[in-house]
Formats: sequence, C-alpha cells, structure tokens
Amino acid sequence: MRAVFLLLVLANLAFFAWSRYGAPDAPSVPPQSRQVEPEKLKVIAPKDLPAPVAKKEKPPEKPAPSPPSLACLEWGSFTLADAPRAQQALEPLALGERLAQKRTEEVAGWWVFIAPQGSRQGALKKAAELKNLGVEEFFIVQEDGEHLKVPHMGWNEVGQTNDHPLWHDIPDRARFYFVHSYYIDAGKPAQVVGRGHYGVDFAAALADGSRFAVQFHPEKSHTHGLQLLQNFVAWDGRW
Repeated sequence: MRAVFLLLVLANLAFFAWSRYGAPDAPSVPPQSRQVEPEKLKVIAPKDLPAPVAKKEKPPEKPAPSPPSLACLEWGSFTLADAPRAQQALEPLALGERLAQKRTEEVAGWWVFIAPQGSRQGALKKAAELKNLGVEEFFIVQEDGEHLKVPHMGWNEVGQTNDHPLWHDIPDRARFYFVHSYYIDAGKPAQVVGRGHYGVDFAAALADGSRFAVQFHPEKSHTHGLQLLQNFVAWDGRW
C-alpha cells in the first residue's frame, strides 16, 4: 500500500511539472475571433458614444380641488317691520339664488289668572262662561278643604263615575295607590271616569276615545291594579 501511495504522489508531481514547464504555449486568439459572429461586432471609441438620454420626470400631479364646503345658516325670525332691514343687510353678500325666505306664523299664548270666585258653584259658572266664549283649555284650582301633606302618598278610594271597559271586574270605590303632588281638573267633565278625594275631589282617571289615563299607580295597586292592566291589554280601544 505504501508503494502504491508513493507512485501516485510521484505521478502527480510529474504531471504538475510537465504542465507548468514542459507543455507548449497555446496560440493567442483575439477576443473577437472567439465570438460566435465576430463580423457583427464593432468597437466604438468613447468619443463616438451617443450622449445619454435624460429621463423625463413626470410633473407632480396637481391635487384635485376640494369641493366647496356647503353650509346652511338660518337667520331670524323677524317681524314684518324688521324683515326689509334684514334683506338690506344681506344685499352686500350677493347671495342670489342661495338666499331663501320662509314665512311662518307664530300664535302667541298667555296664562290668564282669574280671581277666586268664592265657591265651587261660582267657579263652575265662570268655567261655563269661558266655554261659551270658545275657551276650552283651562283648569280650576280648588283652595278650599283641609290642609294635608303634599305629596299625597298612600291608598285612596276611586269612585267610578262612568261604566268604562277598564273598570271591568273592579268594584266601585276600590283602593289604589297614589304618589302625586298635583291634580288637574278636566276641561270636559265627560272625560272624567274616576274620582278620588284628598282634601278636595280630584280627577283620578280620564278617558277620551281609545285613551285612558290615571293619576294613581296601577303597578303598585295590588289586585285591582293588576286587573286594570289586564283589562287594558285585552281592550280593543272602543268605548
């Protein structure tokens, strides 16, 4: 094995020496002749080179103009006497068709206090006079009666003044739970279907067509309150 190894080393050394010092030189071949089609090659001097073409840069795009902001401004209201002066103040703005006018009518209303009439009969007489004059929106404040705590809180009887479907299965003078500091006297007595008493008589239930309103709390009025709510759910709105 050693002899074989030495022979291989000597052979490699001999091949290296021959390729380095004894092999004949290869003929020098110009680079052009080594090309596939050397006749198509042309050597150009640097001075004959064409000038480089400058790359044209795209001009920056102009941003699209933003749409004009629209705003609507209302100025007023003016009385008939002040309207011409307002128009004159707007003329320098040259608004043209952008200017619009809207005419409205405002009905003024006032609270009117009528002095005490001395008795309930006097108050009802005055109420009848108001109705004859076409005044339907009014109420009567009753000042007579004992002084009681306000708010009115607790159980009170409600007298049924009309046979309404929502009183079905609820006895007359049934007790309901109240928590209130005021009461209203209906302008139309026919609307009152239930009355209570706390120092003075007051409307505890009102009905008008398919509408029904109560001064007490049905949800806090135990059995009778639940019956009232049940009647309301089953009611078809006719009366």
